[in-house]
Amino acid sequence: MQEALEKERQKTQQLLEEKERLAAEREWLAEEKMAKAIEEAEARHNASNRALWELFVVSHLFIFTQRMHVMFVYISN
Repeated sequence: MQEALEKERQKTQQLLEEKERLAAEREWLAEEKMAKAIEEAEARHNASNRALWELFVVSHLFIFTQRMHVMFVYISN
């Protein structure tokens, strides 16, 4: 009887350890998933900032060249 109780206690202990291991693994996976999501969001944010900056630079360069062209046309006449 004592042996059977000891075996059941060991089984229960093993099941609890497995449950804790799985919970820790799930937590680790959730953290990894969150870290990946944050990295992806940061990459999208950086890409959109870069695109906005390029649009700003190109539009101002276009405006500048237009104005310079107008000035040269005015001066040459």
